[in-house]
Amino acid sequence: MKDNIKNLVKLITENPNLKVVPIVDSDLFCEDYSSCLGKIGNVYIDEIYYSDERYYLKSFDDEDLAEEVAENIVLDYQLNDDEIMDMARKEVESYKWETVIVVNIDL
Repeated sequence: MKDNIKNLVKLITENPNLKVVPIVDSDLFCEDYSSCLGKIGNVYIDEIYYSDERYYLKSFDDEDLAEEVAENIVLDYQLNDDEIMDMARKEVESYKWETVIVVNIDL
């Protein structure tokens, strides 16, 4: 964990204008208590996109987001699956992604 904290300090020092976004492990949701303990996990720079329903990290979720967009593309019988996914990926790339420092909060 000490290395993660050092990395966090380094990233904040090198990128003072980036927002720090903690991502909390779902196992930390305390059902019986008002709070619970976690620890600083991996720390890294990524791009984040917020939709109405959830957030997406570009390094992990961009393909999932593209698949969701592809489902909403009106099916044109002249387009094959690869062409639909290409259109979806281009749309996802056009979204307003914000570069942030991600701090995983682990169990």
